[in-house]
Amino acid sequence: MRASTILVSFFLYTGSLQANHIKALGYEINYSAFSAAQIDKDLMLRHELGFSEKDLVVNINISPNQKPDEVLLTGSAKSLLGAKIGMSFKKILEKGTVFYLTSVEANEDDFVSFNIEITLPNQQKIPIKFVRRYD
Repeated sequence: MRASTILVSFFLYTGSLQANHIKALGYEINYSAFSAAQIDKDLMLRHELGFSEKDLVVNINISPNQKPDEVLLTGSAKSLLGAKIGMSFKKILEKGTVFYLTSVEANEDDFVSFNIEITLPNQQKIPIKFVRRYD
């Protein structure tokens, strides 16, 4: 079962998800941003996520899945007006799959650009840049 299918099964209960993916340095990386209102409330409580329904959630899944503390994710988001927001990712283990989640205070219809860097166990870095916009 693909990681994006697992994500939909565990994290979302309504709405649509537009996932993107890249392959780099032997890894497949799936990433997306979506409304926190789409995350199951039980999952939010179980993992103490504390997202507001008004937040956008950034999800990153790296295959093959890494052992705890082997991958470091850092990044920032920028609004259309240029406000820069730092992001701190939380590692979530759900049914054997690892997801890295963070939230950004933004409305569903806001234009937000993301600049994320993944540092692999061998210290190689994979940059991810994408835009989440309301269409």
